[in-house]
Amino acid sequence: VDTKTNAGTGAIQFAPIEFTTAGVYTYTIVETTGSLGGIAYDPAVYTVTVTVTDDLQGHLNAVASYQKDGVDVTSIQFNNSYKAAPTDVVLNATKVLEG
Repeated sequence: VDTKTNAGTGAIQFAPIEFTTAGVYTYTIVETTGSLGGIAYDPAVYTVTVTVTDDLQGHLNAVASYQKDGVDVTSIQFNNSYKAAPTDVVLNATKVLEG
């Protein structure tokens, strides 16, 4: 399990995962909902499948594939939106009648 924060540029870098045996490994990546006002967080669920194969020459090879909500994608991207809450102001005026 790994939790990361974006680098301010939106880039998120996870720690490397070391594999010591061939197999198929599955990970789920979701965005943690924050508490910043006006932000609508992306509810997407990404599944990462890592297939590790042994080339029988002393090397393991790992290939990752991604799915977003069950559909194949080439990368992971969370899309958030911002909308400020509405506000109002009361305007005051005075009327003066002379004569």
